[in-house]
Amino acid sequence: MTLAIYFGLMALLVAAAWLVHHWRHVRMDAAELEARIRQVDLPCFHALQQSFDARCLRALPPRQVRAIRRRFGVGALEYLWRVWINAGLYAALGQRASRSADAELATAGRELTQLAFTARLQASLALCRTLAILIFPAQQVSAAWVPVYQAVEKPFARLHDLYAARAA
Repeated sequence: MTLAIYFGLMALLVAAAWLVHHWRHVRMDAAELEARIRQVDLPCFHALQQSFDARCLRALPPRQVRAIRRRFGVGALEYLWRVWINAGLYAALGQRASRSADAELATAGRELTQLAFTARLQASLALCRTLAILIFPAQQVSAAWVPVYQAVEKPFARLHDLYAARAA
């Protein structure tokens, strides 16, 4: 009985947190959303991914290799979390632009929103897989999300340029 109450309260807290988060994004203007986007160093992520199979790890005992791979997994989680947050910000910017009366701006917003949601889904899947790596460190970190995330930056730059042209 008490366990059901705890789960119910937890569900209410999660729903309240989601509502507050959504409310904050609705109140921000495009410049504030854009300012929250942080650069993700993809070449460093690729180097981290290659470190999972480094030759020097083969000479170490299995227990140390698992510990090192878990540390690499935590580093990969940080990259993926930033990508997940950025993709959400890109989606919010795209949704805001898609409601514009300007047809070109609305089209660019819809394109950005679609790609951002795909990137966020890919990042979510990669986060889940990377969390599994922390438990089972023999697996490899996935980089399937990288091309999808890179594809988001072109429509974002186009939308940014359109906003700048309208402001000038």
